[in-house]
Amino acid sequence: MSPESDIPVLPAHVVRELNNTGDWISSWWTVLALAVLAVGLVALTLWRARRRGDAPRRRRWIGFTAASVIAVLSLGVAVNAWVGYWPTVAGARMWAAATLGLGDTKNQSTHVLGTEHVGGVDAITIPVPNTVSMPSSITWVYTPPGYSAENADTYPVIYLAHGSPGSSADWFSGGDAPHILDILIANDLIDPMIAVAFDMNGTGAGSGSDDTECLDSTTGGSQVETFLNSVVVPYVDQNFHTNGTRIIGGFSAGAFCALDQGLRHPETFHGIIALAPYLNPGSGGRTALKTEAEFNQHDVAQYVSSLAPSTAPVTFVLTEATPSPALTQVEQVAAELRTLTHPTLLYAVDGDHNWVWARSVFPAALISVADDLGLSSKSSQANG
Repeated sequence: MSPESDIPVLPAHVVRELNNTGDWISSWWTVLALAVLAVGLVALTLWRARRRGDAPRRRRWIGFTAASVIAVLSLGVAVNAWVGYWPTVAGARMWAAATLGLGDTKNQSTHVLGTEHVGGVDAITIPVPNTVSMPSSITWVYTPPGYSAENADTYPVIYLAHGSPGSSADWFSGGDAPHILDILIANDLIDPMIAVAFDMNGTGAGSGSDDTECLDSTTGGSQVETFLNSVVVPYVDQNFHTNGTRIIGGFSAGAFCALDQGLRHPETFHGIIALAPYLNPGSGGRTALKTEAEFNQHDVAQYVSSLAPSTAPVTFVLTEATPSPALTQVEQVAAELRTLTHPTLLYAVDGDHNWVWARSVFPAALISVADDLGLSSKSSQANG
């Protein structure tokens, strides 16, 4: 199947709300202001030197050093504005908490649409049994507006896998998942749901600890597949009000993780979102797995035809529709999934392979999977 011509268009007011994100740390206006300030400081330093003749070198050094620091800061904000890794200062704090162990990890709600429309965000540490080779890490959890430990309401869960390199904070910072979920829920485009961003980084010699591809290593590395399916999911079900319906989604290497884990564990995951996915575990898999046979067990193009029929929806979103061997292979996998009765959508949305693109396409992808699973007012009306 070829990519659909256009990803579903969201209502204009929803698009405006979704775009109402970011602050000075990801603004091109900040880049411009800092650049102007740096140029102005250089000009002022030179003007003062000429006016006073041979101005003390120390004063000129201070002026040029300050201008250089401001210019570097401007460049840093420009890179962040393009990549979209930290749309907000709060997102940067999340990353610092998950990656560097700095700062407060509680009550990190970053966008306010009105008190009744804001979900909660918390960082938790899920205990890892000694029998599972995984480091201790932070897992980020979003609970929807109205969630309370005291009420009896239960919710579906979407599990979100980050890319490589990356951390569990990525979907809640660069991916802006809490903000997106708040808006989609408030506009009745999806049912309220919990979001869990887990850490797929591992540890151990020879494991490729920052590129695990969600695999159970057979070369002495980490057991990420076991951690996700046998530790994270049961912990969330035991400690949060879940209803047993689960989606798994990811971006880049995380999209491979979502696709591979979702297809290999249909009893656990009931819908899949793959944004700019790979179809095999690549170099990380070569490092983590001993044999070609083990690698092929995680090569989606190799094993897809052997899967049992399933009604689990799968949505692919690619960064371009330009004909290529990679696109052809994704098209073949999508077509094969359709023959296995998976409701499968394949979209191509031009953009760069970064978080700006990922968070722009995630809402529509989530809505499409939620509709297929009956997790939206639209699907409820259709079934009613």
